[in-house]
Amino acid sequence: MGGAPRAWPPGLRAEGRGGRLARRGEVWKVERVLSLRSLLLLPLLALLPLAGCGRAGAGSGAGSDAEPLRYSGSSTVGDSVLPQLVAGYEALSGERFGSVELPGSSEGFAAVMEGRASVAGMSRSLHSSEKAQLPYWTILGYDALAVFVHAQNPVRALSEAQLKALFTGQVARWSELGGEDAPVELVVQSGGAAHGTLSLFQEQVMEGAALGPVRLFTTARECVQYVASHPHAVTPASLAFAGEGTRALAVDGVAPDAGSVRSGAYPLGRPLLLVTRAAPTGKLRTFFDYALSGAGQAQVARHFVPRASNQ
Repeated sequence: MGGAPRAWPPGLRAEGRGGRLARRGEVWKVERVLSLRSLLLLPLLALLPLAGCGRAGAGSGAGSDAEPLRYSGSSTVGDSVLPQLVAGYEALSGERFGSVELPGSSEGFAAVMEGRASVAGMSRSLHSSEKAQLPYWTILGYDALAVFVHAQNPVRALSEAQLKALFTGQVARWSELGGEDAPVELVVQSGGAAHGTLSLFQEQVMEGAALGPVRLFTTARECVQYVASHPHAVTPASLAFAGEGTRALAVDGVAPDAGSVRSGAYPLGRPLLLVTRAAPTGKLRTFFDYALSGAGQAQVARHFVPRASNQ
């Protein structure tokens, strides 16, 4: 798991709208955090159907099959494996992919259901209110929500309770957790619960409590890069963004890796979904078929845990 920065096919770039919510690098106080419904436990995911039902009479995506495909949603998916999936789709179909926007899982779902995008990527399970809209969805792979610290930080493991104390600001110095006598610098992606990463973290770790003073960046990748150059910083992000200068903490005694994610032992595992309004046809079906093929899943495995072969 993990991988190099994205390399988009020529003529295509990601447009992250989350940057409009905060100016990069400024310290803000998050005054209110929305409480979200609990995500499904990872071991139960294998029991779920691979796709939801398409709504009767609904189209398979935004626009007609003559229009290029458009992606909206999770930056965890869009900023890692999507460029390789787009390249494979374009080579297979001879068609150019349209646009890519990274406003987060919740906004991507809304864009698909409203016909503004062809496919959404989501880095969390569907909420019950989303399932009630009867989208079509399938599991692309699995991810670990990691908590990154600087590689030289002596703290190597924390419990979920300690993480909550850390990110609420109750613990303000690393020495309280066995580290150096230095102030903790909290770093998160802007956009709050609209992003699947922070949605899971707020629900499962924060239990609805407000974040303490944090430094905001537009993307999770930027958060991890900041941690790599700031020895007292800490951030939650996909394990796919692991890089030189950082280390992912063990949580509740379990390190995040492919084995612990697949077994369900790591407590912050999550599914990665591809979602459309109805069962994909035409170009969209070609894209889905490639993403779930052996070649597509090999690309997923470069960053995440791929689907089981029998899924």
